[in-house]
Amino acid sequence: SIAIYILDKNKKISNHYIIVLKKILLAVDKIFKDYTLKSKFKFQDAFYFYIVNDFYYYPGFKSYIAKKSFQNLNKNFKSMKEEIKREGFSQIETNLLTNRSYFNWEIDFRWFFKKAILKSENISYSTTNNDY
Repeated sequence: SIAIYILDKNKKISNHYIIVLKKILLAVDKIFKDYTLKSKFKFQDAFYFYIVNDFYYYPGFKSYIAKKSFQNLNKNFKSMKEEIKREGFSQIETNLLTNRSYFNWEIDFRWFFKKAILKSENISYSTTNNDY
């Protein structure tokens, strides 16, 4: 949610949020360094797969500030794609899995905020009207 919030209308990082971008970059890099895979292969670990794949397509990482960390993300993304191919998936199947982000980076903050409010209203409604 924070990654969406700091994008401007042109899907670039607003200058007001450069420090936030750096914190996101550090968090993603920390995953690469410290995360213990929950499966034999990177692409089979859903958490790892979605972090690598979705942030690979994050518009904010294309900026000049993010170049070093983006190289690390790019390296992990390519490594994961090679792993998929080594496990017998065709190039077409590999591309189908990894050719886009599963997170919609095109949404704007208003849309995200509206969904968050609706979700919180549903949670409070379901807990207060619970028959059990």
